[in-house]
Amino acid sequence: MPISPGVSRLFEQFMKSYKSSPDEFYPHIYPKLRAIHKEIKENPHHYSDQTLIARLTSSAIVLKMSPESGFSKCLRFFLIAYEQKINPLHILTEYKENYTDMPCETLEEIPLSSPPTSEFFKELQEAVRQRALRMEEKEKIHTYPSM
Repeated sequence: MPISPGVSRLFEQFMKSYKSSPDEFYPHIYPKLRAIHKEIKENPHHYSDQTLIARLTSSAIVLKMSPESGFSKCLRFFLIAYEQKINPLHILTEYKENYTDMPCETLEEIPLSSPPTSEFFKELQEAVRQRALRMEEKEKIHTYPSM
């Protein structure tokens, strides 16, 4: 599944926030973020929300970034915004900090997305609808028998 429009916009906000934050890794990371952004724009089907999140978070962990680094802060805001506006991350514990002062654009600009419905559930919904129609017809026959 291609990357969702909400995550694409969040990633743009992440890059904008990171560009204006001081960080020792900036000269190495920002060009790579721009390359990822370009790849997402040109080939959105190569990335999904999950692959982008995994790539960003694993980079922060592997590089042993301080929680106070610019990248870590922007990533934390990105993940919290993702969880609040797009899809739950099922974080292992509750976060207690107040993230209303996120340095990125307002979260209200990012539309809530509903998870895609699989073919199975579409077929199931249709079967339930058809059954309800049949039951309604049976009820009409029993209530008003034809003579």
